Amino acid sequence: MTTLKSVAIAVGLASSAFGQATSPVVGYETQVLRPGEFNLFGVRLFNQAEVTGTFTGSTATTLTDANADFSSLDAATMYTIEFASGSSIVGVPGASFAGTTVSDVSGVDASFETGYVVRESATISSVFGADNSAGLLASAAADPSAADLVFIPQPDGSFVTVFFSTFADDPNFAGWLNSSTFEQVPDLVLDTDSGFFIQTQPTSSPSVVTSGAVKTLPSSITVDQPFSLVGTSYPAGATLE
Repeated sequence: MTTLKSVAIAVGLASSAFGQATSPVVGYETQVLRPGEFNLFGVRLFNQAEVTGTFTGSTATTLTDANADFSSLDAATMYTIEFASGSSIVGVPGASFAGTTVSDVSGVDASFETGYVVRESATISSVFGADNSAGLLASAAADPSAADLVFIPQPDGSFVTVFFSTFADDPNFAGWLNSSTFEQVPDLVLDTDSGFFIQTQPTSSPSVVTSGAVKTLPSSITVDQPFSLVGTSYPAGATLE
């Protein structure tokens, strides 16, 4: 409890890239997963805003904010750009940000000359903990059939499935693994505007605690695949209408 409050306070007192103090709505929440089911899960609290501003120009692969300074961003970190229109670009490498320009981004058009927020992208490790502090059922033998599975939707309608392994015989098969390739994927980026499934084992009912800031820009999700999961971002109380 004390640690989570500290996280919320730290997020709330963070400064933007322009040195202006910000006070977003921050907090934490607990989501209890039901045993032996596919649980639709959404990340509703986000990393702090690293940069805010308005893009003043764009091409097919670049975005420019003449008033920005992206030098504070880490080249080795992945970021998400949220636009005032509700759309977003997820998983932009920090190395793409330089000076006043974001390069090598796809799907850009003139409509992106608008207000934006840059946040560090959520990853499997940041949401569930590098050591699985969220408490999903892990496999001691790198066997996905014995673990809780996280189903992450892909643009083509398929899923990447991830699980946590505590396999002691080979460190290459421990940690967050892709259930098909067994590749270690601790930094796999999550699209937090979308939802994803967590399939729990019958004996597993973990409580996943997340903390951070409430997103204040709208969310817009393209529904054009066999499974298009709509996340559960705040505000709470949304209805079909």
